[in-house]
Order: sequence, then structure tokens, then C-alpha cells
Amino acid sequence: MNSFNPHTHTYTIARKPVPSVTQIIKAVIGQKYYATDWHMERGTIVHQCAAMLCKGIRFGHDPQIDGYVQAVKTWLEIRKPEIMYVERRMFSERFGYAGTCDLICKIDGKSFVVDWKGCPSPVDQWQLAAYSELACEGINWGFVVALSNDGKPKEGKPVDLKRARNEWRSVLNVYKMKDREGLTNE
Repeated sequence: MNSFNPHTHTYTIARKPVPSVTQIIKAVIGQKYYATDWHMERGTIVHQCAAMLCKGIRFGHDPQIDGYVQAVKTWLEIRKPEIMYVERRMFSERFGYAGTCDLICKIDGKSFVVDWKGCPSPVDQWQLAAYSELACEGINWGFVVALSNDGKPKEGKPVDLKRARNEWRSVLNVYKMKDREGLTNE
């Protein structure tokens, strides 16, 4: 049985803890986030609002995040995606990792993995690739949508996930070697 504990942000497969996509990336590539607890909480709330918008759920929110919410609304109005999955938790028993994808949708007939970000980085391509591999649905494209308080979404260029998935598998292999040798908790 696969599960996720939101309080500890722990994924399990068959009752065994497995790393998340972001944990693997952080351990291998060293992605550092310079954000306060307040920024992290704001990001979580913005993601929750984005999920509700994608699901068509009406909600109220703190005016401090008006711009971020408007950025999601604007992106949805411009792109008009056919939404397939929102905040989808996915598990790979084969590769022993898990993660939660912000959005999987179709745009102009193509399937995309979409990730909402406050600060995009080159590392995002491997996160998108990991989610596409977890989805097991032949999704070959992804992109990041940067959200900011100015209300204007900034869509990154499409990422070819065929290439990025091959690179992701290298990241995953390095993680497994480091984990085997006890080097992932440094």
C-alpha cells in the first residue's frame, strides 16, 4: 500500500519510506532554497489556491497573495488547458521514489507536466521529467509557470521530457549510490 503523510512529508511504498523527487534532487544536485518559513508557507498556500482554481473550486484567500492567484487565473485563461490531474501523488515501486505533480494537462492536443514555481531554475527540468516518469502516460513535454505577486504568469520554454527523463535516471542512480553508501543525509 502506498501512502503520503502530509505532516512529515513522507512517502511510503509497501510501508517502506521512499525519497521524494525533491529530496533526490536536493541530495544529488544540491538545490538550495533560501526561503523563510513564511515564504514556504506562502508557497504552500499559493499551490493550494492553484489546485482549487484548476478544479474549478470557488474559495477566498488572503489579499497578500492576490497577485499569485491572479497569475494562475491569467495562465488558465490564456492557455485553456484540458486538465487531467491536479496535485497528483504518484509512486514508483520499480524505481523506489514518489512525488506530487502540480498539474498534468493537455494543451493543443499535447500532454504536459506543469509545475508552479516562485523561482524557476535549471533543475526544474529534472523534476518535470521525474513526474512524467511517475505518471507512466507517455507525457513528453513539460514546463514551469513562474508565479509572482504582479499577477502575470511567466511560462518557461517547453522541456523535452524524453531527454530530461534520461538525465533524471542518471540523477536517480547517483542518489541510489549515495544512499547505499550512507551519503544522502549529509
